[in-house]
Amino acid sequence: MARAGWYDESEYRDYPFQTVLNSNALPQEAIVDFGAIMGPDIAYDDTQDNVYLYSISRTGTVFTYQFRTTASDDTLTFTRDSATAGEFATEWADAGTPWEGSAAHDCTLPSWRGFLVTGRFDALLTAIASGDSIVFPALWLIEPGRIQSLNGSRVQSFNVVNSPRRHAALPSMCDPDEDSTDLVVIARCLQGHIALVEGYNCAIRQDEQNNRLTVSANLGAGKGRQCEEIPIFENEQKPDDSPFYTGGPSCKQILKSINGKGGKHLQIRAGRGIRIYTDPQQAHTLVVDRSLHDFAAFCGSSESSEGA
Repeated sequence: MARAGWYDESEYRDYPFQTVLNSNALPQEAIVDFGAIMGPDIAYDDTQDNVYLYSISRTGTVFTYQFRTTASDDTLTFTRDSATAGEFATEWADAGTPWEGSAAHDCTLPSWRGFLVTGRFDALLTAIASGDSIVFPALWLIEPGRIQSLNGSRVQSFNVVNSPRRHAALPSMCDPDEDSTDLVVIARCLQGHIALVEGYNCAIRQDEQNNRLTVSANLGAGKGRQCEEIPIFENEQKPDDSPFYTGGPSCKQILKSINGKGGKHLQIRAGRGIRIYTDPQQAHTLVVDRSLHDFAAFCGSSESSEGA
């Protein structure tokens, strides 16, 4: 924000240009302030590159200002309607793609952006007729102090990923030897105004002195404790045979003892006339069934002995 009276003074000097050309083609009050920010992808060198006014054109009461830089081919364009724009009207503009990113997965930023402050238009209306334009030589250089370069000094975007969830057992279609460490992508190329919000058992500490954010695990911090599992990505599904995202049975689904007998290893052996087998239709199910096959073989042997 300029101090009081700054713009009034700028209407009577060649600021923000570093070269005074004493040209009547550009009245001093036509431009009273200008500033530019060079994007992170532009290797702007303030010892070799510069920004300059390229042209001003007029259509009716509307003026179009074009600024260029030696560091990029993109042109910065401003428009001003002299019939409605007040004195010291301010406008920001982007050169190239929009400043906030043009697509959800587009990490590109504009080459550069800037602002323009204009004064009175009386002299400019006289200097440029409707339908005409003035192209200036590359000598109307902007003061170096009005240019800020973000090359190599700015985070362009955020990507959010999660580690894959550990499951109780691999799905049957998965290869146990297959690498399952691929990260789960939640979002790509987040740009603009981004807020980091503490989640469950999460704490975020801001260190302004060192320009640092520290994200750490802290029991009960952030949104507090979470007793139930939460999905790690949108539309994550639970396995069909489990109430948990991690898979596996719940405590109510676990067999802990049989006839009071339990332990880590419990053997169930089939006696004579009994068969034990896994249910082909229901997973994790044993079937204990009677079988007369053994008795038939035993009885047949006894009858043969008695008749001999």
